[in-house]
Amino acid sequence: MRRDIAVVGAGITGIMTALACARKGAGVDLYEAEHIPNRENLSWAPGRLWKHIHEHNSCLEPLAGASLVYWEALILHSRGELGCRTESLRLLPREDCLQLERHYHALGTGCHIQTPQSCEQSSVFRFAAGKQLFTGHDAVLLDARKICLLLLDELAECRNVTLHPLTPADMDASGNGVLCLSGSDSRTYATIVSTTSQPLHERQPAARERAQIRYQVHFDVHVNDSRRGLLKPVLHFGDDRRTWCVPSPDRSVLKLSASAFSFPDAPRADVVEACRTYLLQKLNIRYTRVESHVSAYHEIPSEKRPFSPYWYTDPQTGVVTVDSCDASIFKIAPALSDQISQHVINGVTL
Repeated sequence: MRRDIAVVGAGITGIMTALACARKGAGVDLYEAEHIPNRENLSWAPGRLWKHIHEHNSCLEPLAGASLVYWEALILHSRGELGCRTESLRLLPREDCLQLERHYHALGTGCHIQTPQSCEQSSVFRFAAGKQLFTGHDAVLLDARKICLLLLDELAECRNVTLHPLTPADMDASGNGVLCLSGSDSRTYATIVSTTSQPLHERQPAARERAQIRYQVHFDVHVNDSRRGLLKPVLHFGDDRRTWCVPSPDRSVLKLSASAFSFPDAPRADVVEACRTYLLQKLNIRYTRVESHVSAYHEIPSEKRPFSPYWYTDPQTGVVTVDSCDASIFKIAPALSDQISQHVINGVTL
């Protein structure tokens, strides 16, 4: 039987796009070069942060806002097991806080500004001196691993979806409805959707900004502290390296990194160790172990993102491509997958 749609890449975007297309009645084949679930995928994390306000990324804000209804319904249905409401923290100069406050108020989102010493989080984090603490009331913590497993269970129950783990596709050779697999195998579809972490640079339209590969050094800190309930996502510790952290919804694991610890090449072991030493000094909590990770991802710089939406259709091959697969994709996956499925099924371009 000829299938309607091939979705390549079983991260959060691929999973949700396959589901969205299947719910609209399409037959879908979901391909993944690794196992499904792929525990090395960026979507496989103990905690991911949703927030509405993205002052440096105008493309992300509407997609994040449109995704909130889905996340809240999922959390409500799970009775809080899959996520929870929280607040996001930033340590910023006073003027930056006031500017951000205006942005929050313009979008009808709550926030407040205070001194770091006056908040409980100063007992578990070591913030930079001389800054104000900006607290945004727009954050949701998501248990990404549990969400991925739940969605995969839903896919398994869809009779019109077939999973193809350990089946790499040659996207540079695929197009015009023909998906090229390993060897000489190929299959024909009405539409091919690529949600892998490999942007198709060879055939990318010249007008699009090209996603560049980066390597993020981050650490999963397994918390063993009676004060772990105080942990909140911190988007900026106020330091020059822009340290950040995101706890899991149950506060058992804290993902810790810094914007400066994203590199154009895979870092050496001694660089990773130096990052570890620097970051752990920002914590004032007890923990049992620290897991080191170096994750490759593709990114379009935020200052160039407003001119490059998160997906496009190749004018020559017709392949629908998500070409920037970084951690920010998770929070917008519901809206992004709905956009793609509307385009693929109904020809709607939003």
